[in-house]
Amino acid sequence: MKLPSDVTVSKFNIKVPIWKHGRMVGLNVQNVGTHNEVNILWENKEGERIYPNPMYIGIDKVRACDIEPVKKYPNIQLYIVPVNWLEPLEWEKVKYTIYDDRTGKTEDLVR
Repeated sequence: MKLPSDVTVSKFNIKVPIWKHGRMVGLNVQNVGTHNEVNILWENKEGERIYPNPMYIGIDKVRACDIEPVKKYPNIQLYIVPVNWLEPLEWEKVKYTIYDDRTGKTEDLVR
């Protein structure tokens, strides 16, 4: 998914995926937004992240997932999202021209 750089996203850093029914991640129901960035931080035995890049999932797909409570904290509800539903996240590069009143110079920035 390619998003404009000015879009607000909810960010989730997942330490370890859920393995019991295939690879899944749990996203807190209260923190899910319209656009969601998921970073899976888990590393294999060689110390390499198996999902090194940010992933994306929209609210429509998230709402189609099952909700389960956290066992230790039953008041916290998680959407259980299959990792294969996540797609690579890319940001559109936006070119800005900045004008400095003091010097009269302009500078182009890409973000």
